[in-house]
Amino acid sequence: MSTYDLPYYENVLCERMSFIEPFCTDWEAVNVNHLIELKDCLDKEWMNFQRAILADMQSGFYGSYCVRSIYCTLKKFSRWFYDLKDIICMALKHTIHEVVQKAVIARAIANAIEVIWVPFIWERYEELKKESQRLPETLTADELRRAKMRNIDEVNRDHALRNLFSVITGSSTEEKNRKYEIMREVLTGMKGKTVATYIQAAKELDWLSDIPEFSAMKMFWGVEGSHGAVSKMFNKVGGSLIPEENIENARKELLSKLPE
Repeated sequence: MSTYDLPYYENVLCERMSFIEPFCTDWEAVNVNHLIELKDCLDKEWMNFQRAILADMQSGFYGSYCVRSIYCTLKKFSRWFYDLKDIICMALKHTIHEVVQKAVIARAIANAIEVIWVPFIWERYEELKKESQRLPETLTADELRRAKMRNIDEVNRDHALRNLFSVITGSSTEEKNRKYEIMREVLTGMKGKTVATYIQAAKELDWLSDIPEFSAMKMFWGVEGSHGAVSKMFNKVGGSLIPEENIENARKELLSKLPE
């Protein structure tokens, strides 16, 4: 795929920002290396992104759906940053260089997004700008309905993520985040018996205090299949459908992925 294609930027920005969730990810849980990678991405890809936008305009805005996704991804970082702005301001005044450096990089990313990337998108995609700036009472009935649906989806997503993290155990946010990422890695694309095996293994390792909601696992861990297929397997855990050997192998695999 050409790096000038908008789907490329949709994917790469989503990947680079996968380490944060607005209102859920604490400041301490963010690794400075993730921020550095994100800043480098925004800096290095800026010119190519402009070319991709111009190519899309010339082709009749066929990739505008990607631009909307890119815009929402960029604003995700902004929401996270401004929700923690007081903590970050304190970090900027810290006496430890590493703490200050992390805050400086986060601020630079927020500035790049709000001063460079977002205005550039707004200038060329008027609909996005209008939706972002208009007051609710000035929206048409259809626009208001779509805006409400997006808000509902965001609230539901935030609620589901908080519930998922509530059953993940750990002595620190960083440890819980590592376990979250491991579970997502092993469960993506899995269903039924396999999902039940790994969840049971995680429970026996005290990684999980309870069985997560299926809808949350599907949304954030990429689990496939149906809730019924997974819940049915939990009734058979340890029985003929899921041998103890399978659970033991799953425990070993999970532990092997957790850095000491």
